[in-house]
Amino acid sequence: MIMAANSGAAISATGVRKDFGDRRVLHNLDLQVGWGEIAALFGANGAGKTTLLRILAGLTRPDDGQLHIGNRRVHRGGNAAAV
Repeated sequence: MIMAANSGAAISATGVRKDFGDRRVLHNLDLQVGWGEIAALFGANGAGKTTLLRILAGLTRPDDGQLHIGNRRVHRGGNAAAV
């Protein structure tokens, strides 16, 4: 389920994609984390965990998709802004 950015989610990522050369690391990723919730990332080496965290922190630009922290848009389809 995709929630709107103003629905109260602390972190909202929609359709996030990141490629490194011809290797797709994140493909159409959707993520919702509510205020006060605890989330964990699990996966094998090279699965995209660090890339996702770098995108959430504003350190890496996604190739597509958008990210909101609270109601503030952080990323939209390749336009990066640090959190």
